[in-house]
Amino acid sequence: MKVIFFDVDGTLLSHNTNQIPESTIQSLEALKEKGILRVLCTGRHMKELEEMNFSYMDFDAWILLNGQLILNKEKQVIWSNPVINHTLIDLFVQNKYPIQLLEEKDFYINYVNDYVRFAQKSIHTAVPEIKKYNGNVIYQGIGFVNEEQEKELKKLLKDCLITRWNPYAVDIVSKDGGKGKAIKQFLHLYNLSKEESMAFGDGFNDQDMLKEVNIGVAMGNAVDELKEMASYVTNDIDYDGIYNALIHFNIL
Repeated sequence: MKVIFFDVDGTLLSHNTNQIPESTIQSLEALKEKGILRVLCTGRHMKELEEMNFSYMDFDAWILLNGQLILNKEKQVIWSNPVINHTLIDLFVQNKYPIQLLEEKDFYINYVNDYVRFAQKSIHTAVPEIKKYNGNVIYQGIGFVNEEQEKELKKLLKDCLITRWNPYAVDIVSKDGGKGKAIKQFLHLYNLSKEESMAFGDGFNDQDMLKEVNIGVAMGNAVDELKEMASYVTNDIDYDGIYNALIHFNIL
């Protein structure tokens, strides 16, 4: 095994304790000592990771915004996949739904309602700042919508990939985007094969990630859909899930 990709929320970070389990921290350090690349693969923005103290962790690369940006160890962009969709911008400007836009260096929202507050509270994250669209390149959107509104969004944004990550929110990326595409690109950039890769995840947006690696591990707290297609289902995050899976596959 030469590279392992890790989701953040529910995989590295427990939302029960709002901490990374000690066994996971020790596992990451042990992988480093073995020379195995540890790559963060998350829907989060780097600004959020900085606030969570993740940016100070010694990862070998960063796949952000559900695969829309790949950063190297020094946090320099080495690949990107922007969202080119004028309808998304129109929906933001018209305030049809609460929509968060994420650029490379910043993110903001058009307005805030209870869906926004509930979704952000569930991941222990502050409500985004309200700003106007400034014309910069957008890499991801987040729509704070219910399931009926999600259907409307999918009709309006047919050339986007929309994935629910919370009862109150969906991610919006390029139709050809997602964590899986970014992992394929990463393996190409680093001259690695699928057979040399592994990934850990727990959510709907981790499905394509697990498909693009040799060993796809679903956390014990993962959604059922991810467990059904995973190579292996490990323990819950709060019961040493990552460590136990690495032991199971004789990686540690």
